[in-house]
Amino acid sequence: MDFAKLLKYECLVFDLDGTLVDSMPFHYGAWVKAVAPFGFVPDREWMYRHGGVPSHKIARILIDEHHLPFDDPHELAAIKTRNYLENIRNVEVYPVMLELLNFAREHNIHMGIGTGTLRSNVEYIVNHTILKDYIKVIVSADDVKNHKPHPDTFLKVAEAFGADPHKSAVFEDSYFGYEAAINGGFDLIKVINGIPEFQ
Repeated sequence: MDFAKLLKYECLVFDLDGTLVDSMPFHYGAWVKAVAPFGFVPDREWMYRHGGVPSHKIARILIDEHHLPFDDPHELAAIKTRNYLENIRNVEVYPVMLELLNFAREHNIHMGIGTGTLRSNVEYIVNHTILKDYIKVIVSADDVKNHKPHPDTFLKVAEAFGADPHKSAVFEDSYFGYEAAINGGFDLIKVINGIPEFQ
């Protein structure tokens, strides 16, 4: 794949789940296990569309729609997170995205992660994969008040590098992430099944 189009950017901001790493099946499986005692299976497509949304916000929606016995959505989110952590060591970087990371590093382009995932989970994945050799800045769900589709997560990554968002690109796989990138003035590069779609 020709990555030459990346040379015009000061900074590349990557979502994590479903963009850099093939982790969405593990997130979905964790939610399935979390709500199984309540007699329903969450819709896979709905879950994938909500990639990048913090777990407690997804939990709030599930609690309201299915009348689940939780007063605090963080309780259900914690159950999901425990389930996810059982498989986090199996998460792998998409091969084409790894090629892209190598290209960007060779050309001294700044690279950071902007994600709706908990910082502890992001750091575990980065530190236990080859991503640790590329990623210098992480902005997680714990680091901003306004999550995607607000642009704050991505803007904070660019700010850490002193980069102009209008001269930077966001790589994303989810609808809320698309909106966040556009709202922040970044070029949006959609990633489908680990493959970036350059325009």
